[in-house]
Formats: sequence, structure tokens, C-alpha cells
Amino acid sequence: MILSGGSILASRLSMAQVQKTPNVKPGVWPVMYSPFTESRAVDYNAVKEMTEFYVATKVSGIFAAALSGEVFVLSFDEALEIGRQTVRQADGRIGVVVGANVGSSIEEQAANLARMQEIGVDAAVILLSRLPSADDIEGQLIKLMELTKGPLGIYECPAPDHRQVTVQTVRRIAQTGRFHFIKETSRDAEVCGAKAQAAKGTPLRVFSATLSILPKALDLGADGHCGTVANICPELTKIMCETKDNAERERVYKSLEAINSIVVNDAYPSSGKYLLQKRGLHLTPVSRSGNMGEFTEDVRKALDEFLKHFDFQRGLIPEQ
Repeated sequence: MILSGGSILASRLSMAQVQKTPNVKPGVWPVMYSPFTESRAVDYNAVKEMTEFYVATKVSGIFAAALSGEVFVLSFDEALEIGRQTVRQADGRIGVVVGANVGSSIEEQAANLARMQEIGVDAAVILLSRLPSADDIEGQLIKLMELTKGPLGIYECPAPDHRQVTVQTVRRIAQTGRFHFIKETSRDAEVCGAKAQAAKGTPLRVFSATLSILPKALDLGADGHCGTVANICPELTKIMCETKDNAERERVYKSLEAINSIVVNDAYPSSGKYLLQKRGLHLTPVSRSGNMGEFTEDVRKALDEFLKHFDFQRGLIPEQ
């Protein structure tokens, strides 16, 4: 689908009506875990604490209500309140984007995107796997744009159906000025870099979700990282994205790869929440979407043993 000049102009006029200037900067965007109490209710005090934790690490922003945030087991009202509490706590110090396209039709999804935009997010994020159809992804994105007025984002969510935007679609939607954020999940550095290049000169930022391609994706123009290790080690991920020292980048990459390999298992996201607990946050490892039975005492002991050789600020600790 190719946008006409009139459609692009109308879209830009709509964007001008939005008072908030989206704060979507290059860099690191942790995916915030949805914290739950022992009774599996959302713990909004923990939402505030996590937001403050990420603000203190000086990352660029937070992505709430995504896959690591167990978006598919949150009600829309819960996701909306998580977004509201995160926006309030962040208070403009870092960006906040939130997954928002809930509903069985484009019209219903647009209404919920608009509700999320009203709380002041820097982008209401469209999960491609939640679009009503797997066909004509670009056409559905344009329709959602036309039915809303605020800033939008895209997440190529790998579950339950892994859908992606093409480089050509990125180029066209970027020109509208309405899209500001993409969490890119092709797992291919060349593809990620091509999407980033297609968005250059526009407000759209493209963040790689895949650690294994991150060094090359950054070299090819990706705007930063939005993935699992950033949730747990935002400081190290920030170094990874910012350093120009190849030896330092390699050292940090090996550290991030090591912690990523131990945390992403059948016990995830409980394992990730546990590591943030070890960092001093008041989180339970309770999960709604994962199999809590997999977060065994053996898993806990393995994480504890790993941390004897790992520092969240410095990475892997060299053997003496």
C-alpha cells in the first residue's frame, strides 16, 4: 500500500494536534516486567519502583506491557494502569511506550490505542501479532493511524504468530511522522539495519530485540536495544550501545550473552524478576504466563551461583 501525498499531509496535520512531543530517543529500552503479588494481582507499587530503577540507570526509555511484561495475560485496564503509573513516575525523565492494540476489530483496537495515548505515553504500541489479520499488515497499520491522533509504535511480537514489517513498509510509515518506535525481531542484522536506514531522517527509531545480532545491527544503523538483557542489566547494555572501544564492546557483549543464556529458560520471566529482586527491587518471582512450577529451587540456586561470578555493573568477574 502506497500512501498518497494527501494521506501523508492529513496524517502530519493530525500529529500537529498532539501536544506531547514523543520522547523516543536512541539507546536502551528495557521491557518492564509486570510485577505480581503472591495472589497474582498487579503490584502497582512495584511498577513505580521499577520505573525509578530504570530512570536511575539513565536508559532512554521503558517498554511496558510487552511479551516479557506478560501482555497476553493482562487485561487492557491493567495494561492501561501500568502505563499510567509508569508515565507518572517517569515524569518525562525517560520515554515510556506501552502495548495497546487490544480488540477483535481495527476499530476496537484504535479505540484502545487512543485511550493509551490519552495518558501521555510516548507511543501506544501496536503488537503485529494482535492485528485482526495476518494479511495486509501495512494497510492495517495505516488504518489504525487514521483512526487515532497520537504517537504510535510497532512491536514485531514473536508470539503467538510472528509477523514483521518489510523495509518498504518501514520507509512508507516513517514518512507519515506518526510512528516513533519499532521493536525489531527479524533476528537478522542486515534486515534490522535496512529498516533503521529506511527510517533515517524521520521520527521513527528502530531497536533490535536480539542480543546475538546487536553489535552488527548497531554498526548498520540500529538505534539501540530493546530486549531481555536490558531488563536486568540496563547499565551494561547502555555501555554496549554507546562504547566506541571494540575491546570494551566485546567484553560487555560476552557478559550480556552469559547472563542472557542463564535467565532465558523455562522459568522465564520469573527468573528475570528474581534477578531484579537480587538487585534490591521488591519483586516477587510470581508470573501469570510462565510455568511457576519451572522456577524450582534448582533454578534459583543456579542463578545464585552465577551471580557469584557476575556483577551487574561490571559484567563477568575475571577469575583470580
